[in-house]
Amino acid sequence: MLKVDQEGNFFKITAIGTLTPKDYEDLTPAIDKAVREYGSIKALLNLEAFEGWELEAAWDDFKLGMHYRDTFTKVAIVGNKTWEEWIAKLSHFLMPGDVKYFTVADLGQAEAWVQS
Repeated sequence: MLKVDQEGNFFKITAIGTLTPKDYEDLTPAIDKAVREYGSIKALLNLEAFEGWELEAAWDDFKLGMHYRDTFTKVAIVGNKTWEEWIAKLSHFLMPGDVKYFTVADLGQAEAWVQS
């Protein structure tokens, strides 16, 4: 499940459990609308309770990221697993915006950074 809180062009997205294609069907229209209104997006991805994706949802995640790669200006990835930190590091090769990893203990710092 994706829990999405949005204020203007800032998205706070919390991934809980295993994500499904439905999660991306619900998220994509909100991102489309924000891109039309603001031109760019900032996001905080909280992966503390994230357990993975269904196969089709993993593909949906990749497609969403590639489609909007030029519109994400800042992304804070908050998690508690080493592979999540590696995802943040590898993101620099896939998107021009700033991507930074934070531990769960630094959630407040992550939100301040992404909104600055």
